[in-house]
Amino acid sequence: MGTFDQKIVDEINEQIEESKKLHCPRCFSTNVETDGGYEYGSNGVGASGYGWDSGDGLVATGYRNVCKNCGYKWQR
Repeated sequence: MGTFDQKIVDEINEQIEESKKLHCPRCFSTNVETDGGYEYGSNGVGASGYGWDSGDGLVATGYRNVCKNCGYKWQR
């Protein structure tokens, strides 16, 4: 059985760790921020189509992710 080249093993481990990071489904950037999920909706329904209405049009939708690269927003 041969020996492993540590440099190759390290590169593979780095790629595995990078793939575990949260990334934007649109542009694949890892420059993503998770913010509170509150948004204004109409008729008690948020723009996402679901959530809890506080009665003032502000809808709690849970946490959501926002890509700092392209601006795409999505639920966890």
